[in-house]
Amino acid sequence: MRVGFSIVCALALKGGWVLAQGDTVERVEHGTVPYQFGFAALNTSSSNANNTGAPMVLGAGGATGGVTVYSTSTWNSFPYGSLNTFALVNNALRGFYEDGTWAINATSVNPGDALTWIASRMYSAPQEKNAVYSIVTSTRHEGGGSEVESSDSPGGGGRYPILAAYGKTDLWSLCPDKSSSRPQTRLVYDVPSISDPPPSWLTFDPKSCYGVVVNVVPVSHGGTGSGA
Repeated sequence: MRVGFSIVCALALKGGWVLAQGDTVERVEHGTVPYQFGFAALNTSSSNANNTGAPMVLGAGGATGGVTVYSTSTWNSFPYGSLNTFALVNNALRGFYEDGTWAINATSVNPGDALTWIASRMYSAPQEKNAVYSIVTSTRHEGGGSEVESSDSPGGGGRYPILAAYGKTDLWSLCPDKSSSRPQTRLVYDVPSISDPPPSWLTFDPKSCYGVVVNVVPVSHGGTGSGA
């Protein structure tokens, strides 16, 4: 029992909660949430400048065939980025233009790949194969069972809801580009799965990546977006 408590306590301390013996944390996974939000990446292995994390935006990813491609990048590495508002509907991530139009959808992320988005006013709802995301909230209960803190409210108990892919919240990393021409630091899923040595076409060095938790920071309530 004591070992189990120590492990849970360590995890809670990283997340902003301090657990007393007998406390429990209940996790709930959501496929849809009733608010729009931004992302902030919180370093899990080193200190952070704040309790929220590094703000994320949609960074340059290219364009082809009438479709614009974005990657999820830190604002610090792509400060020109202004697309930073998202929603989760039926396990699919939506992105919005500055005027509030929904025409951006996340693709399903694969191990070793950056979280990538496509934008086009020619396509409508995201395909079912891209519905691999969820948002996880946590509630701390005291030993007697009463609820004392919850991340269902923005920043509840010092915590935010967190982003998951395929139900996993602990496989995100930030990885800086190897390129010296306008490099970005991108959000990548499951870096440990990349072979060693890594493939030559990889745009980042896995050894330069560091693990993060992706905080979901609510920015508005009462809508998940509509349109294209």
